[in-house]
Formats: sequence, structure tokens, C-alpha cells
Amino acid sequence: MNQVKRVAIFLLLSGVLVASAWSAGGDEETLASADFGPPGTFPISAETQTLTALSIPMAGVEDMNTNWYSLYVEEMTNVKVEYVLAEGAEKVTVMLNSGEELPDVLLGSTGLNYDAQYLYGRQGLIKPLNDLIDQYTVNVKSILDGWPVYKMTSTRPDGNIYAITAYSECYHCMASQKMYINVTWLETLGLDMPSTTEEFRDVLRAFKTQDPNGNGLADELPLTGATGYWHSNLDGFLMSAFIYNDSGNRLNVVDDGTLIANFIQPEFREGLKYINSLFEEGLVDKEMFVQNDQLLTQIVEGEHNRAGAIPLGHSGHFASTVKPVRIYDYDALPPLTGPEGVRTAGYYPPTANAGGSNVFAISKDSARDEIAIRWLDFLMAEESVLYAIYGEKGVDWGDPNPGEIGKDGSPALFNTLGKAPIYEQPSQNKAWVHSGPWFWPQEIFERVAVIEGIYDHHYTLTQQTMNNGYMDNAVRVVLPPLTYEVEDGKVIAPLRQQINQYVNESIAQFIVGDLDINSDADWQEYLDTLGRLELDKYLEIEQRTYDLVR
Repeated sequence: MNQVKRVAIFLLLSGVLVASAWSAGGDEETLASADFGPPGTFPISAETQTLTALSIPMAGVEDMNTNWYSLYVEEMTNVKVEYVLAEGAEKVTVMLNSGEELPDVLLGSTGLNYDAQYLYGRQGLIKPLNDLIDQYTVNVKSILDGWPVYKMTSTRPDGNIYAITAYSECYHCMASQKMYINVTWLETLGLDMPSTTEEFRDVLRAFKTQDPNGNGLADELPLTGATGYWHSNLDGFLMSAFIYNDSGNRLNVVDDGTLIANFIQPEFREGLKYINSLFEEGLVDKEMFVQNDQLLTQIVEGEHNRAGAIPLGHSGHFASTVKPVRIYDYDALPPLTGPEGVRTAGYYPPTANAGGSNVFAISKDSARDEIAIRWLDFLMAEESVLYAIYGEKGVDWGDPNPGEIGKDGSPALFNTLGKAPIYEQPSQNKAWVHSGPWFWPQEIFERVAVIEGIYDHHYTLTQQTMNNGYMDNAVRVVLPPLTYEVEDGKVIAPLRQQINQYVNESIAQFIVGDLDINSDADWQEYLDTLGRLELDKYLEIEQRTYDLVR
């Protein structure tokens, strides 16, 4: 069986997502003469079709026009694509605002985030996809129907979908607000894993006073960290024992759909009192508020490891697998229970990519809408995504061997033939990796085989998340990314920036004692300042926008 027929049958039998078709905006004679099969069949037609795509590929992808995956897609779909390469999303912005003629498709890291999609869509610079998805697609339609959060976060306030973006269900990313604790030190001192905030305090005291690194010096840092990294803020994990805290905008959704700012609640103040008490007791390294991950790594990987507990979303930020292999010293601390019995974990559900990367959109000048949407449908199919991210089957990845397990411990779906995946290479011309839209549900994302004898961060992070109760305590009612009406968007952006900046600065000041968290006067001044920064207006806009999508 030839490869084209094999892929078409694979897509139909496996129920993966297949491409939709746009109603043509022009070139009607060419499209009318094309012998298109039903949606979801490939090649799209016996006659070779053409597209142009403004492409901003991921760094490390050498040439989209000669890339192995680009040629594979061309063979499977019988669509010849000319990739017009651009450096940086600003090129897309310039082209969209200049009035110059655009290629059929905008592809990759285009900068078309939610607000930009809405702006350019309403201006008619990119086309709405809803009717075309319903009329012509099998796979894209199946994704949107089967994953409501993906559909909701792909849909702008006017009800239109203007772009299809990447979606991946990374299990450990969904509960990535973690605290890593030195389990080697726990074992050395004969301590159990702490389960409450006060047990955690007792462990930090032992780390400080009982020389767990065995060098005869009182040089241990019970609680340290770095600044500016994924969930590196001190209030994130610890605050979740007092009130649910995403440590970002810190807006919580309560049972009736009302939004509250957690940073003005009494429970948040109690959490700050607890963290401040750790600092006052000398259990928190004051340098963690200014040092970067390189300095943190030196603390961990020096002659004697000096770090006890570290708030971060990924242990690879502070420890490596080179000698000394200190990464094995750490495990993710299970969510702690606070004095009022609160035990939560940050929850970060996957959404349609909001950052403007991994985007597919069709421009106002396209005369190949149906071809483009059918071509997209092939990109979004399960096997095609494997090729896009991992390269050529039988060369870069293959079927699993008997007994191989995936990252989540279930039977593996595929393996990388005993070597690191191709996307870890600094430069390659086999795969797109993240240079276009793709759909990667958890049952695929987590089922690449673990390579025996090679340390696998993703496997470790997934297992730590599964085994330490993070998802069990994640709060599933959260505020999704929102798209604002134009006038609201102009107001909300500066409000959010100034409020978040003030809250973050105040949190640090309350922790280190520059502001007295135990002083009613200092706390009231904090609340009054937030009032002057128009917190009420900020919450009003967020609530109104959230009510449109919930």
C-alpha cells in the first residue's frame, strides 16, 4: 500500500483530526476544476494545488522550504507551499498594517495572540474560520467539539475563530507550581516528608541547625531560590495552604462564577504572616529575591549542596544531570495543609496557545481558502503531528518495543529509537517542531517511551506530579485567558500592569519586613493604595469579560 493511501486510511480509521475547507475567496475556475475528495481524505486532489505561507519558524529549523516534514506534507496532501520566511513577529505586524498584499496563510510565531486575532479579524485582515470548519473539516471540528476549553479559548468575543493554534496537554505543566525539597537531607536527618505548614517549618529548622550536608559548617540555606523563573516566587506554593493562589494575576473564581482578587483577602494576609515568620526566623535566604538560576545552580552543585527547599516549576532550572548529579537529591514537596485545613495546588489548564506562536490564519488576500483549510487539517492529524515534532518514522522515531512505558507510566505509543528527540538538536531540517499549529492531547503527549539509562526530566516531572498529590488538590475552576473588547482592552492592560506590579512589590516588602504584615495600619494602607489604583474597575472589566465565555 502506498504511503498516501496508508495515511488516508489511518486518519479515517483512527478518528484523528482532518482538515476543513474554506469557501474560496477567488480563483474560482481553478478551484472548480479541482477534484477534491471528501473532507479528511488525502491527497486533497489529484491535481497539484499551491499555497503561499508567511512563515516564522521556530529557532533551530533550518529551512521551511527544504525541511523534511514540509516535503512530507507536500507529498501527502499534493499541495505545493511556498514558504515566505520572515524574521520575527514584527514582520507580520508591519505587513498587516501596511496594506501590502499578504500570502494566503500566516504560519508559526506570528504574534497573533488573542487580542491581535480579534483586532485584525474585525478589520478584515484575517478571515473568520467558523463556517469553513463546520462545512469542510473533520479533524479540526472534532477537536473543537471534543475539547471545550480549546474551543472557548480559540473563540473571540464576536463568536468568530480567526486562527487555529497549538494545544498540548502537558500533565506536569497543569500543576506546575511546585516546591522542591532535598530528600537526601530528609533521609540524613531521619525526617519524614512534611505535610503541614508547621511541619515544613520544623524541617527548615532542622536543615538550618543540624548540618545535613555534613561539611561541619552552618552554611545550609533551608529555603532558597531564584527570581524571574517559572513559579519561582516565594508566595506561590506556600500561599496555596491558605487560599488558592495561581501566583499570576491572582484572580480566583468562586462557586457562583464571581471573581475575587485573592491578594486582598484575610486568608492571603495570614499566608503572608506565615511566610514572614519563616523569614524572621532566618529560614529564608534573602538572596533568593535577587539571584538568578545560575547562582542557584552554584549553590546546589558546589562541593557541598547548600540548598534545602526551592520553589520552582521545573527542577532543571537549578540542577543538572552532570556530576555532581544533585538533581536526584530533590523531589516535589506535596501540597501542604495550612492551619485552617486548606490544601490546594495551582492549576493551569491547557488552552489554545495564547502567545501568538504556533498559529495558522488565512489572510484577506487568500484565493485558496479551501485548499488552505484542508491542508491545515492534515497538519492537525495525529500521525502528522508525530512527524512534525519528532521527524521521520523509522529514522527519528518508531513503534514501541514490548514493555516500554510512557511518561505517565502507561504503555508507550511510540519511542525515539533510544536517542534524544530531534527537537532537542540546536539545528535540524527534519521537523517543524513548534513552527505551526498542532494538537497534542495527554494520551499522546505523555506516551513517548522513556529511554532506559537516560535521565528524562519530563518523565520525572510527570511522575512527581502524579505521585505527590498535585492534581488531586488542583482547583479546577479558574479564570481562563480572556479577549477584551477594544475599549476594555485599552483600559485593562495598564490597570493589570500597575496593580500586579504593586502587589508583587508589596508581597516582597511584607515578607522581608519592610512593611509590617502584623500591622493593621500597614495592611489598610496596602488596601487603600489598591483602591487608588482602581482595583474595582479592574475587577469589573474582568468579570464582565469572563461572563461572556463561562
